[in-house]
Amino acid sequence: MISPLTSTREEFERITEGLADALDFSRTIGAGDGMPFEKGGPKGVHGEVDFYTSHEGLMLDYEEALTRTFALPSALQQHQISNVPLIPGLQGEQISSLDGGSSRLQNSSATADQARTKQGFTGFYNTSAHFLWIGDRTRQLDGAHIEYFRGIRNPIGAKVGPSMRADELLKLVEILNPDREPGRLTLITRYGAGKIEEHLPGHIAAVQQSGVPVIWVCDPMHGKWVLRSQPISLYTQKHIDSTLTSASGLKTRNFSTIVSEVTSCLRIHSECNSKLNGVSLEFTGELSDDGFSVTECLGGSMELSEDELELRYQSFCDPRLNFEQSLDLAFLLSNHFKKERRGHSKADRHANLEAAFSSRR
Repeated sequence: MISPLTSTREEFERITEGLADALDFSRTIGAGDGMPFEKGGPKGVHGEVDFYTSHEGLMLDYEEALTRTFALPSALQQHQISNVPLIPGLQGEQISSLDGGSSRLQNSSATADQARTKQGFTGFYNTSAHFLWIGDRTRQLDGAHIEYFRGIRNPIGAKVGPSMRADELLKLVEILNPDREPGRLTLITRYGAGKIEEHLPGHIAAVQQSGVPVIWVCDPMHGKWVLRSQPISLYTQKHIDSTLTSASGLKTRNFSTIVSEVTSCLRIHSECNSKLNGVSLEFTGELSDDGFSVTECLGGSMELSEDELELRYQSFCDPRLNFEQSLDLAFLLSNHFKKERRGHSKADRHANLEAAFSSRR
């Protein structure tokens, strides 16, 4: 029998945990910092939105044309910066002079010290996006993409797939982040649910051996797709195969395959004393003219079937999670990390996450 005192204490703890979560969220988004807008302060997070863009740095001619020199932020000026070529394809080191908003590149034999302006240290920034990543097919250590990316000061990422050897990854992180700058490099893993167990532990060990700080992100959207008359394997933690054949010829993804890779990724990072820092998803809140979500990925809480794909398939490229499916995944992950903050054991967290995901497959 539960005493009234115990029940009251548990209820009080639930309330205080909820209030603590709300305060943590407010601090995370910057709410309440500084003078209120009504008293002459800035608008703050409730009055404006920071909008960031990102894309794969594939076409180097395009990326180089949009590369400019800017003064480094004060925090980075205190950080030791390696003397590396900044823009590939040009002779000597390059200095960019800003004149009336335009930029012209000048060949120069100047050293890195001479490239520093009176305003402090300068660096080369790609202005086509805030964050760029190197694709899994263009990450050769001696290739032009690595050479370009190691010279820009944007935060950068690199896709890591099953073809990446552990020793190759070790060299890659040392080339792209030689100064071991926190936040500089993000590794975006994309194995597929059937291959993550084989490759991720070794890749984590290689990065830990290097001592290079990285941000780990899971991209679970690149498992098997369905094409006309091509069966797919719907991987689960036990690799049980459920064979489907698409008669419509539409490319699709299965929610169960996506959540399987996410749950495996969380568990493997935990077992390897590492931490998954983010998830990369392709999703949309787009609605059809009659107010319904798109139908491009199978499964989820709405149990979208293969026969329903053609109802509202609107993507001209890759299939995306719809509004309901993306919320399914977001809330499940949110609950997982909430339990982590509240001190639940690793075994309990992963068991609860597996059970929750299984109910939505």
